[in-house]
Amino acid sequence: MTIPPHVREARRRSALRWACWLPALLALMLLSGCFWPEDADEPLVFALPTPFSSVPLAVGTQRYTVERGEVVRTFRFDGTVQAGTQRELYFPVSGPVVTLAVANGDQVGPGDLVIALESEGAELDLSEALLGYQQAELQIATAREGANAALEVARLNLEITQLQLEKARWDPATPREDLAVAERQVDIAAAAVARLEAGGEATSVGVTLAQVQLQMAEIGLTRAQRALDRLQLRAPISGTVRLSQGVRVGYPVEAYAAVARIVETRSLLIESNLPAEDQAQLREGMPVALTLASLPGVTMAGTVSQLPQPYGSGTTPLTQILPELGEGRVELREGALVRIQVEVGRQEGVLWLPNAVIQTVAGNTYVVVREGEVVREQRVGLGLVGDARTEIVSGLSEGMVVLGP
Repeated sequence: MTIPPHVREARRRSALRWACWLPALLALMLLSGCFWPEDADEPLVFALPTPFSSVPLAVGTQRYTVERGEVVRTFRFDGTVQAGTQRELYFPVSGPVVTLAVANGDQVGPGDLVIALESEGAELDLSEALLGYQQAELQIATAREGANAALEVARLNLEITQLQLEKARWDPATPREDLAVAERQVDIAAAAVARLEAGGEATSVGVTLAQVQLQMAEIGLTRAQRALDRLQLRAPISGTVRLSQGVRVGYPVEAYAAVARIVETRSLLIESNLPAEDQAQLREGMPVALTLASLPGVTMAGTVSQLPQPYGSGTTPLTQILPELGEGRVELREGALVRIQVEVGRQEGVLWLPNAVIQTVAGNTYVVVREGEVVREQRVGLGLVGDARTEIVSGLSEGMVVLGP
């Protein structure tokens, strides 16, 4: 059978193409090692374990030795200095300020005048009420003197009637009717004395009226004094004055709007608004270290004084820290920002590793262990996780080498 010329030409071109590609294919196969597989008994420098395919761990180059020591965990948060005891001052009425008895930052004691509104009318009312009270006191004194005189007369009358009765009884010729009359007169005189001596004090209608008038005058005096007090603010405690902005002589103030505060600077505390999970780490009475934002290199001591319920005895949602104040210590000012550090956990004499070498996969914790020239994964149990160290409770022993970053 004769092969057509065009078929022979196609076969020739195909053979030429294979001849060109065959050397390149042979070289590629040699380089890839397909023809000479590696001896399976020859170990790798770092034999990676099979489980790495299911637990993807990072293999670091830094070596860490499992040792025994202490693991410490601290909690840090910020707070603001507040006055432990302070009182807001406000007027129950509106009006212009006529007296500003203090300046911002002045020290005051209980009862010291701080601010007063226009009070001329109230002062006149108080003076009038005081005069009325004094007049009522004079009236009752006069009435009591008159009542005492009436009592003396009644007692003399009683003695006279008693003598007349004795005389009537002594005389046998005294008619029975006269004797009965004498006895009746003694009874009437005795009743008059008893009436005037009621309550151990000489009283009469005039005295009773004078007592009522005195009580009414006392009520009027109290009412006038309260009206004046509504226009004057006095310090309820000792402390430093903090005037509200805009409080000046001649300027009006609104009713029930705070115009000043009295701050007891000796009872400063630090307050912080923490979430519940952070509050759960703290206990009342824990010692803390305090650092002022304005003095980063200076620390002072303090104590967790109050935690919100149910973590402590507090009735507010704020965590309170009590700083140790005193002579020679750092001066705190209201409103200052404070950094608070408290130790919330400590374990001593336990196995530990740096936090950075612990790896978590699917909720389990692992480390990469090196034993000679073999590197393998190791699942571990953790205890306290500290600031830089983590307690190891299972999976490792002292002296083992772990790889990490």
